[in-house]
Amino acid sequence: IKSREIEEQLRQIADNGNEQRSHMDNVNTRVRDLRQKKSDIAGQKTDLARKETQLHMQLSQTRDELRKSQDSLRSIMNKGAASGADGIQRLLRQYTDENRNLDIVKAYHGTLIENIE
Repeated sequence: IKSREIEEQLRQIADNGNEQRSHMDNVNTRVRDLRQKKSDIAGQKTDLARKETQLHMQLSQTRDELRKSQDSLRSIMNKGAASGADGIQRLLRQYTDENRNLDIVKAYHGTLIENIE
C-alpha cells in the first residue's frame, strides 16, 4: 500500500511539475511578445518624435516666410492701410480668443492685395 501511495505522490509531483513547466513556457512566450511589442512601440515613438520635429521646423519656416511676406507687404502699403490691417488682425485674434463673432472671423479672407496671387 505504501508503494502505491508513493507512486501516486510521485505521479502527482510529476504532473504538477509538467503543469508548472507549461505555465512557465506560456509566461516566457508572453514576456517575449510583450518585449517585442514594447520595442515596436519605442520605434514608433522615435519615428513620431522625428516627424514632430520636422513639422515644428516646417512651421517655424512657414512663420518666418509669413513674417517676411507681411513685412514686404507693409513696405508697399501706405501707413494708414498698414495700421488698419494690423487693427483688423488684432480684432480677429481677440474675437477668436474670446470665442465670439466667429462668423466674422471665418468670413474674413484678408485684404484684397493678400488675396491676389
